[in-house]
Amino acid sequence: MGYYTDYHIQVSSGNGGGGEEDASPFFEAISPDDYDPSGGWGYVYSAKWYECETEIAEASKLIPNSLVTVVGRGEIFDDCWTMYVKNGKSVTHHLSFLIPPFNEGDLK
Repeated sequence: MGYYTDYHIQVSSGNGGGGEEDASPFFEAISPDDYDPSGGWGYVYSAKWYECETEIAEASKLIPNSLVTVVGRGEIFDDCWTMYVKNGKSVTHHLSFLIPPFNEGDLK
């Protein structure tokens, strides 16, 4: 068995400006058989990829001036997250729901 996650991976200039690096080495390092350079997101993958953070961080060293954005969606509705990776360092933000407490004044 296992748990599938959909990964949407984009590589962009690290400073938000022009001067894009060639992202081919990065995408080839994370999955040489499935690499498809077309499309705005560069790579879409559904897999059981338990070491994605480690492998993406390591591959990001091949393009040190670029920002890698990974959006993940798991099989469970609230398993959504975004990971930012640059030159081997990463941070992940998980989806959180903020539902305010009941307030009778909000009823219409």
